[in-house]
Amino acid sequence: SVLYWNMHARAVPWWLLLVAMCGPCESLNGCTSNSATLSSMMPETLTCSTSTSCKSCSVSCDAAQPCNIECNALTSCKEAVVTCPVTGDCTLDCTAENSCEKTQVYCPEQGSCTINCTGKKSCKNIKIFQKGNGGSLNLVCNDAANKEVCKDSTVNCPATSDCNVDCVSEKACRNTEVILTGSGQASVVCRTDKSCEGTQLDCASYPASDCSMECQGADSCKNAKPQCPSMLSSGSCGIACVGSNACDNLKNNYPSGDVNWATCNPDDACPSDLQVIAGMSTRPPTQSPGTPVPDTAAPDTPAPDTTAPDTTAPDTTAPDTTAP
Repeated sequence: SVLYWNMHARAVPWWLLLVAMCGPCESLNGCTSNSATLSSMMPETLTCSTSTSCKSCSVSCDAAQPCNIECNALTSCKEAVVTCPVTGDCTLDCTAENSCEKTQVYCPEQGSCTINCTGKKSCKNIKIFQKGNGGSLNLVCNDAANKEVCKDSTVNCPATSDCNVDCVSEKACRNTEVILTGSGQASVVCRTDKSCEGTQLDCASYPASDCSMECQGADSCKNAKPQCPSMLSSGSCGIACVGSNACDNLKNNYPSGDVNWATCNPDDACPSDLQVIAGMSTRPPTQSPGTPVPDTAAPDTPAPDTTAPDTTAPDTTAPDTTAP
């Protein structure tokens, strides 16, 4: 159907309304009065292709249909409010500079929520919320310019489903806060230099949760703040420091508790004061920083020489007695 807006008793087609109010959102129903309502499409797709297309707009997906939102121009979805389906999958692609800066995303209650941030500072200060317990959440922060693509963001993980934050580029998740909202699973992977500098992973309130931070790049988790429960019931909480100085100045000494497992390789990856508490864990046994793994291989014992002795018969030839 075609949406019209009555202006001074004149019927104005919906695409003119988009220019005036919200910009040229390229969807079936478009934007009206600073809002876009997507429906009757499988899947629904909204493309915001100019700098004001969906800027400061309210975008609502149909309650039960998959929903795709593409923000591919400078500031195209900046400060927008995106409400995902209740039961359908939801994907937000932020491919241009500042395209989803300060955007608020309300993820599905039942369905996956995928947010791809590949433009320069495209998801800076983005805020992600959950409806109800929430479905699975995957946030990928990876811009080629290494310009703090998801800096200062807030990620509220689903209460009972998986939550994965992948910080790929340099300084990608700097000062980002990842908060577990129930006894689910939260994982933060920091792949390159300073990718999670100052990042906070807060799992303190849920002793049955499974939380992990993996610091792969040099200084990748410098000044990071993992917070674990003071006592674990059936969950696990810990950090893997596998890059040079990966966990330098780790801020893990909180009243709520410390990590209950840690992996430190190379030796300088973990700070000397890293504290590890006892608790049930599904992770390998903790190896203290700087302690090499003992060599349990059997000593090298050469096999005995079983070569048969030389039994060559002696030379019995008579000497040469020929007269001179």
